[in-house]
Amino acid sequence: MALDTATEFVSFTDGAPDTGAAEFAIVGAPAHGQLDVADATPLSSATLTYPPDPGYVGPDTFIYGLRDASSPYPVPTGPSIGFGSRYAIWIFSCGSATCEPIREPRECVRFGVTVRSAVSSPERITNLDTVRGVATLGILVMNAVSFALPEAAYFNLDAAGTKTWLDWAIGIAGEIFVDQKTMALFSLLFGAGIVVFADRAEAKGLRPAALSMWRNVLLLCIGALHSILWEGDILVVYALCAPILLMLRRRSPRLLLGAGTALVLSSALIAVIAQTEIPADGTGLGSYWFVDGGPIGDAPGVFLISDFFLRALGMMLIGVGLFRLHVVQGTRDPVVYRTMMRWGLGLGVPIATAGVIVQIANDWDPSIAVIGEAPNTLATIPIALGYLGAISLWNQRRPTGAHRGLRAVGRMALTNYLLDTMLGVLVFRGIFDLGDATRTTIAMFVVVVWTAQVWWSTWWLERFRFGPLEWGWRCLTYRKIQPFRIR
Repeated sequence: MALDTATEFVSFTDGAPDTGAAEFAIVGAPAHGQLDVADATPLSSATLTYPPDPGYVGPDTFIYGLRDASSPYPVPTGPSIGFGSRYAIWIFSCGSATCEPIREPRECVRFGVTVRSAVSSPERITNLDTVRGVATLGILVMNAVSFALPEAAYFNLDAAGTKTWLDWAIGIAGEIFVDQKTMALFSLLFGAGIVVFADRAEAKGLRPAALSMWRNVLLLCIGALHSILWEGDILVVYALCAPILLMLRRRSPRLLLGAGTALVLSSALIAVIAQTEIPADGTGLGSYWFVDGGPIGDAPGVFLISDFFLRALGMMLIGVGLFRLHVVQGTRDPVVYRTMMRWGLGLGVPIATAGVIVQIANDWDPSIAVIGEAPNTLATIPIALGYLGAISLWNQRRPTGAHRGLRAVGRMALTNYLLDTMLGVLVFRGIFDLGDATRTTIAMFVVVVWTAQVWWSTWWLERFRFGPLEWGWRCLTYRKIQPFRIR
């Protein structure tokens, strides 16, 4: 088997026998690239070209062999896996009992190929997709509250949607474990993604700053259109923060982590200051705290805007720092991730829990409406890092259907994020009226959407190289049509 390695693709020729009745067959398409067959006649000269998805480094599987009309092809099984930051190892597997690499009809072929990456920067691996998949599903938990209930219900559990003990349990669990934390994970990965794109563009001899800025102008437009449908869009914030990340991307991880942490914590400080400007009776809180409360005053308004940007930018900078330390990639020793999980959750969960207890003890009094957000903000970084550690540990295990499903959701994060909004607005503001739902019915909606997204993302990526919106964004970024279907 001759192997020719080139930038972002690998081609090889396999000496398959000429058997007359046999034909070349591909029964397992790769999940992270595209497979093309050429010159399959005669079979001994068959050439397969496998261009992995741009930026992908890690395990992938495709299965090929010989078949004829008298025998079905074996069913594929899962592969062994391996990866490195500078070397990608694609391990290919088959489903016969022994799976020996013999060249006979009705037998499949197993082989491993090591590909040296032509890109000097660290590459995307499956851990990014897995973490992004979890974050994408988690974001829906809180966004659905905004789709279904008045604005005040997002910050004040007592405002709407809590009619039974189960509603309260769901709302409190969301405040402690989900609110701000899954968005922090998403922001962390988005920050790392901006730098990966710029690094790879530079390695290809392109202009990284110009191409990255154009890419984020497109994201800004996508976010602006999304904002017309729903007021809680985060894409505009990411696009506006991107130039800062591009300017700081070469700074030391220590500086990036320190700056990011300071920005997130400063949001808690602003909450304390803003509360001092709000009368005890809540005048000026408006719809932030009360259903039909009217316009939001200056103090809570400044807090909301600054909180949105500071937390997003802070977590994006932390994401870049963790990427430079090879933490986000999932390639560090498991001890690192266990430590992150134990310390992060051990510190963050009690802080977030204490914040909710204080709100309940004060009967959601407007005198602590804004300052009551401070404990949740303080808990955001440790809990997000705890989640990152736990997910990375899980991702290091043998791949299962759950791994593949979450990775598929993560690879289609933009499509799924926008689809969530369309579904949520349609159901809670179109079919039903805003405010009719309870937190229990919202949770049921979330579970249904989760199930559908895992299934449809997996189904889609078995047939296409990118999610539909990811593909469109990529085509506009490079200003040319990109490969789409898996042949």
